[in-house]
Amino acid sequence: MPAARQTVSMRARLAAAGLIHAGEPPGPPAPQDTDQGPESARVSAARARARERRGRQRHLVRPLGWALIAIVVTTGLNSSPAPGLTGARLGVSLALAVYAVAVAATVAVAWARRGHAAQLALIGLIGGCGVALAALQPHGPAELAASVGVWIAAVRLPTLPGVIAGGVITGALALTIVLSQHPAVQPALYAVLLCLLPGVTGQFIRRGRESQDRTEAGGGHGMAVMRERAARAGGTARAGPTAGGWLVELEVPG
Repeated sequence: MPAARQTVSMRARLAAAGLIHAGEPPGPPAPQDTDQGPESARVSAARARARERRGRQRHLVRPLGWALIAIVVTTGLNSSPAPGLTGARLGVSLALAVYAVAVAATVAVAWARRGHAAQLALIGLIGGCGVALAALQPHGPAELAASVGVWIAAVRLPTLPGVIAGGVITGALALTIVLSQHPAVQPALYAVLLCLLPGVTGQFIRRGRESQDRTEAGGGHGMAVMRERAARAGGTARAGPTAGGWLVELEVPG
């Protein structure tokens, strides 16, 4: 069939070809990506850039993870009761050891690539160690230890699981402080605030990162993307200035 040359407005032309959604019901969907399609190469390149960007971010954050381990462990060693091999001291020793191993695993590149279930398991360990320290060392590093778990949940997990995990850690920490310290209202509020701030910040960072990834990999409405989609439909798309403004031409098999 000969190509149908259209000279209507850009939005009407693209909507008629099913390349974008207009106010009316959308046209037929574009074909799925194929390994040889022009959009596949662009999406693959965008995903490769996203992986490289995340690798650089993890590399930059890794020293912070080691610093948090050092701060929590050092504070725990100098708090009362100090780590030991009997009673509450043994509990402090185990909590600090498990916390250090769990945080070290989260900053490792290999573990960062694992699924959400593995990430959630480590987050639970980190948060649980913070709650345990709150019960064993009333004036120890419990709040900081638990806030690390909330931060990791916010930046590593999807929105709903991340919010739930962070909320569970924060609630358990506040409840433990209320039950183990007297008076406990002010320390509990401090603990909630210390967990809330990294949780909210982490959500903003994760959403910004995902938005950038979607923008690069998911296309958009630029001419480059329109040309790719038109080529996939067997047509062409062109744009350029005219005497009266700007003209976009789309040719698709009709």
